[in-house]
Amino acid sequence: MRKTLLKSPGRALFLALGLLLVLAASGCSDNDEVVLGPVDAETEDEEIFAWLWAFDADQDSLRVYDLDTGLLRATFHADPHNTIHEMPAGPETEPTVWMGSQGTGYGFSAGFGWHGDHAHMELPTALDPVTTGAGNTHLASDAHGETVVWANDGDATFTLVDTETAAVTTLGHGSPHSGAVLGHEALVATHMNEKWARFIDLETGTVAAQVGIDTLAHGDAFHHDSETAFISCLNRVEVLDMEGQSLLTPLAYPGEGRCNFLLHGGENPVALGPVRLPEGDAEEVYLLDMANRTMEEVHLHGAALAWSRGEGTITLSGDGTLAVMTDLVAARAYAISLDPEDAGSVQTLTVAAAGMAAALDHNGMLLCLLEKGDGEVHLLHRHEGAFMDEGHVEIHPGTDWIFITSLPDGTEIIRDY
Repeated sequence: MRKTLLKSPGRALFLALGLLLVLAASGCSDNDEVVLGPVDAETEDEEIFAWLWAFDADQDSLRVYDLDTGLLRATFHADPHNTIHEMPAGPETEPTVWMGSQGTGYGFSAGFGWHGDHAHMELPTALDPVTTGAGNTHLASDAHGETVVWANDGDATFTLVDTETAAVTTLGHGSPHSGAVLGHEALVATHMNEKWARFIDLETGTVAAQVGIDTLAHGDAFHHDSETAFISCLNRVEVLDMEGQSLLTPLAYPGEGRCNFLLHGGENPVALGPVRLPEGDAEEVYLLDMANRTMEEVHLHGAALAWSRGEGTITLSGDGTLAVMTDLVAARAYAISLDPEDAGSVQTLTVAAAGMAAALDHNGMLLCLLEKGDGEVHLLHRHEGAFMDEGHVEIHPGTDWIFITSLPDGTEIIRDY
């Protein structure tokens, strides 16, 4: 069972009563079983308002646990891609999670619904499956989570899903192994071998422009403020102007390795680039500052790091300000700041085992680390910038990787299931 710390009854009661008055006025306090969530990040109420999602590849099952109690609350069938995993998206009032492979897309409610100035923590539900093109591989969303898109390698098409209406649109002009960067008016498609990037007009479905890029394009990121796309290739990161539909000055990799994936979250401008070397495991990562169009190397001496999310050893917070990577050989984990104010600062954690699957909550204040094979999930909370182990929960022992859905700190939450 999860350990708990002593709470401050007076402060917790004051916060709960204050929120109860707000909710009574809005008509959301009818249920006597309602539990009130933390009003701000400073509250000493230690209840956890987050869902832990656990995927078992042998069973194609997705189990969802209440992280506060460790209780299993839902089980779904799913078949996510083995390196892309999951993609959070909208709509804003009812956030969702998407994944897929083998010609099918799977969507789920993230387990929260907004009601004006507060949110309800609800049991996650499965949405209707989406039939995509063959070989739906790369998965992306626009900056606001209004649309998710699969690049279908099997038939060189794209499947776009409106996350609010579930309307499906199919576009062509892809490739047998394309990325997908979704801007406001255009989708960028790539070809790994023919060395091109295409700007596909979302309204007409036609190719508006095409530019030449480096070979082996694989991995991308999008900076909403500047409408700029970044495509990681074999020798460099290509930079594309989404509005002008043109190629900008590329970025050289700061080390000998390349990136197959660029990982970022929320509106944070710094992306994590796990490094793939010609052979062996990397002991460094690259950070891409999309706002300033720069890349830097962060060296982690003696580390052995994955270059993809396949084994679940890489996680980002929902707001994109923190990444955690677990070591493939040593019993260590590395918390890497992606916050522009201190990007590249690292906290090294001694953990229970090598190669643990990891998951962060929205703000990077809660880290879950899974011991594969026995289903023990360690809960680490960040206090004054440092993670501390505060107990564990037991989940399905066949779990391969995990992720968390939660809301930003300071959100007023009702637990009403």
